[in-house]
Formats: sequence, structure tokens, C-alpha cells
Amino acid sequence: MLTLNALFKQVNDRFPGQRITVPSALRTWVEHPEWHVELQGLIEPCGLALSGLVQIFSEKDLIEGHQDEMVFSQALTFGLAGQPIAASLLWALAEIPYHPLTREMVHQGLDLYCLKLKLEAIRPEPAVLASVISDTERDLPILTRYGRNLTELAQSGAFDDLYPREKEMEQLILILMKTQKGNAVITGPAGAGKTALVELFARAIAQGLVPEPYANATLFEVSLSKLLAGTMYRGQFEERLEGLLSEIKARPSTIMFIDEMHLLWGAGRTSESAMDAANILKPFLARGEIRMIGATTTEEYHRYITQDSALERRFEVLPLNPPSDELLFNLVKSMAASICGKTGVIMSDDVSAAAIRLTDQYLPHRNQPDKAINLLDLAAAKTRMMGNTVVTRPLLMNLLADQTGQPISELDAAGQGALANMEARINRRLIGQTEAVGKVMQAIVYRRQFAESGNERNLGTFLFAGPTGVGKTELGRILAREVYGSEDRLLLVDLAEYTHSATASRLIGSAPGLVGHENPGLLAEFLHEAGSGVILFDELEKAHPDIRDFLLGILDNGRARTGKGKLLSTRGCIIIATTNVLTQEDLNSKGFGFAGMDEIRTTEDLLGGHFPPEFLGRFDELVLFRSLSQGDLRAIANLRLDEALDRFKQQGLQVDFDRDALIDYLLERLEGGGARGVRRAIERYFSQVIAGQMLAGQELHWEPI
Repeated sequence: MLTLNALFKQVNDRFPGQRITVPSALRTWVEHPEWHVELQGLIEPCGLALSGLVQIFSEKDLIEGHQDEMVFSQALTFGLAGQPIAASLLWALAEIPYHPLTREMVHQGLDLYCLKLKLEAIRPEPAVLASVISDTERDLPILTRYGRNLTELAQSGAFDDLYPREKEMEQLILILMKTQKGNAVITGPAGAGKTALVELFARAIAQGLVPEPYANATLFEVSLSKLLAGTMYRGQFEERLEGLLSEIKARPSTIMFIDEMHLLWGAGRTSESAMDAANILKPFLARGEIRMIGATTTEEYHRYITQDSALERRFEVLPLNPPSDELLFNLVKSMAASICGKTGVIMSDDVSAAAIRLTDQYLPHRNQPDKAINLLDLAAAKTRMMGNTVVTRPLLMNLLADQTGQPISELDAAGQGALANMEARINRRLIGQTEAVGKVMQAIVYRRQFAESGNERNLGTFLFAGPTGVGKTELGRILAREVYGSEDRLLLVDLAEYTHSATASRLIGSAPGLVGHENPGLLAEFLHEAGSGVILFDELEKAHPDIRDFLLGILDNGRARTGKGKLLSTRGCIIIATTNVLTQEDLNSKGFGFAGMDEIRTTEDLLGGHFPPEFLGRFDELVLFRSLSQGDLRAIANLRLDEALDRFKQQGLQVDFDRDALIDYLLERLEGGGARGVRRAIERYFSQVIAGQMLAGQELHWEPI
């Protein structure tokens, strides 16, 4: 019979470095070539075919980690009578009918009552408690068994030689030396250096740089996963944790460190007992019997720790704010030196500075210094793989281009030429809007090349105004391909579907507890998958005013919050809104032109009757698109006709026709709509006619009807 430990080992082998979750455990069981037979024997007699369980994992977007702690705790109670088996996961899910996996299995036909009866029949026999603890483990001190001595590791040189964060270090030591609330919790975004600060503290202790009473202190990191591992019996986890805390209490110079501190909340809790690690820890903290450092993200601190006011007030929060430009450079530079020492490559200070600048610009969703260090580490590995010794800036840009899927360049001679060529390519595809394209490209060039490091604005924010069918949406598609490499990097939001205030949840997701809160929202999903791209809000005038208010934050500083409160960043994105509110009379009105400051004032006047000035002021440029002339329409018709002919040529078909006659014929039959009208005319009067001849086996020839 498959044990839970064997299943978890297989999950670790299959998903190295990832947290074990209920979905990952069950999926591993389902797809194992030998173990699935046992699973099949449990679920198929109760109405759920193994293929149905496979279908759940192949089609359903189940949230990884949803209520995992509760499921695992429940599973361990099934194994109280003996060694836990993999089937205990099924029993735990049957006990939690509202779990997403349970609901899906029932939907596929599973009878939960039948499953419980089968599982009760295979419940393990009683075992001796002491047998689960090996003789080797029993002989080790509790701290060594469930943690690691960071001070010893620092003395042995295990940690990188990082640049000291003196201000934060001083604050940490001050908190620990307090007589009341002498426990610190380091908060900050992922990648900000919370764990690195603790490692720096361990090095300071090892080097004798910490004042009394912690000059000779020992800093121990306790692993909650080791504390929980193998705790099959009620009271076993509590016994381990009590013993560990008592051992720390007996050593006054020992400081305990717990990374991912929010996991204390709920760790060890079962459906039959509310006792968890946090409740066991609180009395020791309240009496000042131990000193502790915790680390967690700001979001998880507020989600978990602040929910327990008794636990929260035992700690002093040490927020790890984003480092200043000087500190950030020194941090990255010191880590670059450490990477060079380990790999033998060479990195100049210019390369470190370039890593900071490029990751700030192209990886806005990640945090410094982690993202810059990660890029340098990746560059060092690539340099060694190529047999070179020097890390170069072009290599950084190539690696970053692979990560982001968008071309990366700096403003050297080649970069200037590439940008000039980009504008020329856009003008060849977008007919009749040279001035509009020029304004857009000027703004993008400035943001991409000259905007200051750490700028929190978007790559460009534009309001495209003009008649329908003149190329406003088409320019968004072209920018997605030219700037980001693919039209897949375009998110097109039709604001005609957002006429009510409640529809904002489609963009950013619903708040917890509301219907649909498990869906991330269109904007959040796009940013998570693509990272950056063109976000185009079409027909702005049709959106509810609340939707426009939501856009203010995105336009102003490139930030917005999801329905769950998570911060979204659109830095590195091009934000476009389009509107058709201006009539031809507006465009022909007095004072309109495409030169100088008069255009800006006139544009604001034209749009001011439709949108509030504080909204219009958020855009980098208000871009007016001209109506298309007959010459423009003829050029567009030629361009679209070439595209249609290419599709026929790809199938090996040759069409006989008179181009000038065809173009004249098409333009005479335009029914409005600008470029869209041209496309419709080509499809109706040319492509469909030729397709009909092809199906009839006739010679492919066009002539006016």
C-alpha cells in the first residue's frame, strides 16, 4: 500500500524546489505508471473513473495550494492509528466537501459515502509512537534536528559576502535588545532581501560586530516543514515544538529565526483542535523567554499575522523598504563580486549598473535587488556555457529579451537606427497617419531610452481620437508586434462591454467572498502571463465613469490593485485608449493643426466636452488621427490586396486581373468605414469571387461586373 511519505518523495522528484500541494500530490499519484492501479481500485467502485480524475487535472484550472494545510492536517488524523498512507488524502478530501477538488470529483460521479466506507476498511492498524523516530534522530539535540545554526554557517563562509545594510541592521539589533517586544518581523516584497538581512546579521555575530548581550549569540533557523514532517499522532507536533522552545529558553544567547513566518498561523492545527504553532509560541514570547526574528512578505503579514492580535503585538515590524539608488548599486555590485568569485567570470561595474537599469525597465513586476542579481547570475552561467570569461551588456539584453519576449536595446548608434527603422516600418503599414505615428514614437523613445531609472510610469500612455476606420486600433496591433515582438502581446479591451460599474471585476477580479473571486481578471491574467505589452481600451466613451476612474491610477503611475488587493504594475506597458467621439466637423474646426502647442490646446478643447480634464491630463499624448483621403484609401487598398494575393499564392493559386481597374472598382463601392470598409470591399468583391471560382473549378480571373 502506497505510503504518504513515498508519494511526497515522488512529488519532490517530479517538481523539484516546489511546495507540495494537494493537487500536485494527487496528480503524481494519478499519472504514476504503477501506483494508479491502487487509486483506481478505490475510486472506480464509488462512481469515479480514473479517466474522470485525469480530466479534472487536464481541463480545470484548480488553484494550487487551496486549503492545503487543512487537507494535510485532516489526512494525518486518518493515520493516527499507524503509518500515514496516500489514501488518507482521499479521506481528507471526503471530509472537506467544499474543497475545489472534492467538488470536481463529485461532479464527475464520485460517491463520497462509498469512498469513506472503502477507506475505513483499509485504515492502518495501531503502531508504536516511538517507532516513527529513528535512533539517530533521537540522539540529536532538538535545535540541530529541526534547524540549522546560521552563526556556524557564517563562520564557515557559507554566505555570500554581501554589502552591509547598516541602517536596517541597526534597527534589527535595537529591536532585539528591547526589554519588551524584543522580537522582530522583517516585512517587504518578495526579493527585497529579507533573508539576506538575517544572513548579514549572522555574519555580524560571527565577526564580533554585535554589542552585548548578543555579542556571542547563536542564530538558529528553525524549519517548520521539518517540525511537521512525520507527525502522525496527536500531540507529536506540539511535543516537538514545546521541546524546541524549551531548549531555546535554556540557552539565553540563542535567537530563533523562522522564514515564511506566516506559516506559524495554522501549522499543526487539525479539525479537532485549534492549537497551532502560533498559539504554542505566544506564551514563550509573552514571558520574554525567547528572542525571535521572523520574515514574511508584507501581504502575508497582513493576511495572517494581523488576524491574531495577541501574536501581532509580540513583534516589532521592521519594514524592508526599497533600497536607495546608491545602496542598490552597492548591493548588486557586492553580489556580482561573489558570483565572479564562484564562477571565474569577470563583471564590470558598468554591467552591474546595466543590470539594474534594464531589469527596472523590463521586469517591473519583480523587486530589486533580486531581479538584477538573478540576471547577473544567469549571465555568468551563459558566459561559462559559451566558454567566455567576460559578461557583456549585449548578453544581458539578449537574456532579458528571452525572458520578456520583447526586443531589448540601448540608445547606441544601432539602437537609434532600429528605432528609426521601426517608425518607417509602421508608416508603411499604417497609411495616412504619419504625424500620429511620429508623436507616438517620440514618446516611446523618450520613455524607453531617456526616462530616469526607477520611473514608475508606463512606457507610454496615449488617447487616440478620430473617426472610425482610420487606424487607431490597428496602430495598437502594430506596436505590439514592433515593440514586443508579437501581436499576442496585445490586450484589447472593448469598453462597450463595461457600461456598468460592476463590470470592473472582469478586469481585476472580484473581492474575496464574492462570486467569481477565484478568477484573476482579464488585466491581471494578461500581466501575469505576458509581463508587459500593449493594453488597448477601445471606445472609451462607452465605458462607465467608474471604469475611467479605475484607469486613472494606471495612467498616472502604472499601478492598480486587483479585487483581492494585490498590486498590479503596468510599468513597461504601452497604454492606449481610443475614442470616436470627435466628428468630422470637430476635426475641421477652427485652430486645428498638427504643429506646435496650439494642437495640444485645441485637442484638449475638442475632447474636453466629453472627458474631464483630470482624466485627459493623465495621458502622455492626445493623438488625433486624420480622416483618410482618396489617395490614402487607394494605398490601403493596394496593401490589403497584396495580403489577399499572398494568401492565394500560399495555396499555389495565380489570379489574373487588372490591378488599377480592380482598385477603382473597389473604391467606387466603398460603404464608409475607412480602412475597415476597404477590407470589407476586397473580401466581398474580390476574395469571395475568386474563392467561388476555385470551388467551381473555373479559371481564376477577376473582371468588373
